[in-house]
Amino acid sequence: MIIDGARGGKRPITPDDVEKALARDWPALRFRLERWPPQSGRAGTEGGLRELWAAPDPPPDIYLLSLSIPRKHNAPVRALTWGYVTPWKLSLFRTDDTADSWGDERWEKLLKEISRRGG
Repeated sequence: MIIDGARGGKRPITPDDVEKALARDWPALRFRLERWPPQSGRAGTEGGLRELWAAPDPPPDIYLLSLSIPRKHNAPVRALTWGYVTPWKLSLFRTDDTADSWGDERWEKLLKEISRRGG
């Protein structure tokens, strides 16, 4: 049983208490995406949830994404994260002999050969 220390430990915390504490107001979410390093005349992208979903992919660069997600009964959740945007291509190839079928001895032999070559 978890006791609610903020209320003097007088009653256990209930699932309703947890739901109330975590209740987020998703429609009121705000975001900002800024290229790094900041440059004058280069505005970041910002807005609400609708603008976030509608925003096109940004050009390759380093970005700082910040979010503010209001909660109904508590202070907003705020978060920052760095991201690197770059174009990439995924290619898949079929092989007849997968790495899963290799025994330990085969891997050890391969790694020794690579080490011997200096790679």
